[in-house]
Amino acid sequence: VQKRAIDNTPGLKVKNDSGDDMAVLSPGPNTLSQTITGLEKGRLYQLEFSSFDYEHLADPKRSKELRESNLEAVVSGRVKLYPEMSQCYSRTSSKSSLKVTAFTHRLVFKATGGDAQVTFVNKAEDGHRWGLNYVGVRPYYVKNKEQFKTLLELYKESEE
Repeated sequence: VQKRAIDNTPGLKVKNDSGDDMAVLSPGPNTLSQTITGLEKGRLYQLEFSSFDYEHLADPKRSKELRESNLEAVVSGRVKLYPEMSQCYSRTSSKSSLKVTAFTHRLVFKATGGDAQVTFVNKAEDGHRWGLNYVGVRPYYVKNKEQFKTLLELYKESEE
């Protein structure tokens, strides 16, 4: 059992003994923003993060498991977004007695400058807090021929 120190201030993090910290966003609309720096103009990037219903994690018996994430990310500034290449999928843990559904989000964008802004938004209107974890930005690489074709078409459209 991991002990968690909870700070009830909206948008602040939960710290646990394993060193794996997470942000918990109070019921929406509530936001948490950060600047992404060091982007290379013209390069494709992927913002990846996990979200989960924190109420379900805190008390699975009290909270109904959700099938849709109420946490979204907005990447703005000097970027071109590619929603066609972005995705969100869910996975329910099965290795422990606590069954929690986590959502993995991937947003693909092209840098048009050296920095951008990412804002995470808890859009839940049902009083649920949402957890945010494993946030990362890395270069995006296509995984198969179909993605390459889609990407090529998107690049052609953006050049016109």
